[in-house]
Amino acid sequence: MNESGGSHEAVFFYQESDISKEMTYAEFEAVLDGVVGMSDFAGQRLEAAYALISPQLTVKGAAFFTVEFDESGCADTSWNLPLRTLVDRAEFGPDMGAGAFRLSCYSRCSNDNYKDWLWDPTQQDVVNLLKHVAVNRLCLPVDQSAGSHVQEPVASGWQPAPQQQPTTTMNPALLNALESEHQTRLASLILEQRQQLESISNETQQHLKKVSHSHEKDLSIANLQLEKIRAEHEKLQAQYIALSQQLDEARRQSQASITEMENFKQSQLKEVDVKVEQRTESLNKEAQSLRLKLKLRDDEVLQMREELMALRKDKLRLTQEGGGKFLERLENLGINFIAFHPGAGHLSIALKDMTDYMENPIAFAARKCKVTEAHYSEWLVHYQNPECRAPLTNEKVCGCRIPRVDNPANYVTGKSDRCDKHKVHSTDSSFAHS
Repeated sequence: MNESGGSHEAVFFYQESDISKEMTYAEFEAVLDGVVGMSDFAGQRLEAAYALISPQLTVKGAAFFTVEFDESGCADTSWNLPLRTLVDRAEFGPDMGAGAFRLSCYSRCSNDNYKDWLWDPTQQDVVNLLKHVAVNRLCLPVDQSAGSHVQEPVASGWQPAPQQQPTTTMNPALLNALESEHQTRLASLILEQRQQLESISNETQQHLKKVSHSHEKDLSIANLQLEKIRAEHEKLQAQYIALSQQLDEARRQSQASITEMENFKQSQLKEVDVKVEQRTESLNKEAQSLRLKLKLRDDEVLQMREELMALRKDKLRLTQEGGGKFLERLENLGINFIAFHPGAGHLSIALKDMTDYMENPIAFAARKCKVTEAHYSEWLVHYQNPECRAPLTNEKVCGCRIPRVDNPANYVTGKSDRCDKHKVHSTDSSFAHS
């Protein structure tokens, strides 16, 4: 709470034509400094009243102002109204029954720079202010020694009260001198205002003449442009009519051409249909002839296959009768048949297994290694060229050199043929063993 010369300062906020909140000016300064937020007023522009209150709870002066709060309830940081100065320089306002007090509002502002932050209260707004001051909810100290005189508002018209007359008697000569000086100043002010009005009127007339001359010039130019546009429009209209006639003629010619083309098309289609029918009949005859030739060829191929099978059987019989006896003689002489295969080493091939070995040596070696033929073949590629087979883009593989797995049974697809970068970790590896 601020006190100046024994007076109190307070701020009252209006909402819905009544006072919703009141605080001391010190509390209001804390709100302006951002120390205290007003969440109830978040995002609003409120009307408020600053009141200068005497120790007897009478309003000595009031300023009706507005203040904005942001979404967080903080007051506008650019707000900076000298409320006490506005009240001290204000004229006396209405007499509500307990004496007039100084009133600063939108229509009674002593400084035009602050008018946009002020508002004009109604009679009821002033009555509500006086009532709240009299109730003293802020518990302002009351001077009991001066007598308890509470300012009670009464229903009266909203008329500006005359300024309070001084209690002392002034010298009539001094009053006349002051009145004469006031009249002189008033006449000088009126003359100055008239001169300013004449100057403004002359400037306005000159400006109007310039504007009128400019408008006439612009209008003349616009009329010339309009005439030019009209001429162009008439020219374009004539061109449009000529083009429309040409278009109609072109449409008639096009329709005749379309009819002629349609007749030609029908004629050509008939000729094409006849040729297609003739060609189809010819192709059918050729196809029938080719089918007969194919049947004869198939019969010849079947006969040749039967003869080939008979020849193979004769060759196998002769081989077994001649080669088999030769191999038995070699085996009886103690000669062994040895073959080397990677992963299986040197294999001793018995005479009874010779036929199987000769038919498929890879499968024979795979069985010896106890892996499938496909697994052995895949390992053999790795054995002969140990490199990473991880597929890359464009049908390419990594190709990085890796350690060779010498035993086909230890070879794992996706792991043994991968470098450390592309190695696939899998614990489930199944192989088909022979």
